[in-house]
Amino acid sequence: ASEALKMTGADSNVWTNVVIPRAILLRAFPQIDDRLGLKIGADSEALDLLKRYCLLLESGSPLASADLITHATDTIVDLIGLATGAKGRAAELA
Repeated sequence: ASEALKMTGADSNVWTNVVIPRAILLRAFPQIDDRLGLKIGADSEALDLLKRYCLLLESGSPLASADLITHATDTIVDLIGLATGAKGRAAELA
């Protein structure tokens, strides 16, 4: 099930959507549902790296190798975990 989401921002905004199947996120971070709708600060180093990594992948040819696709997926999931606090020091302290 999905719910409507209202997103607001400043006069100029850049939005990026990263679509990851819920099952993959739950497997990596069992408490990820606690992070839904979480506001991540623009100064987040993990978010910055996630954005740059996604831009890198988008700027090249589509990945064909199953091993590289798995690696890229795992890296994106790891960065989502770090950006949301579902992984790393914040998660360990929770």
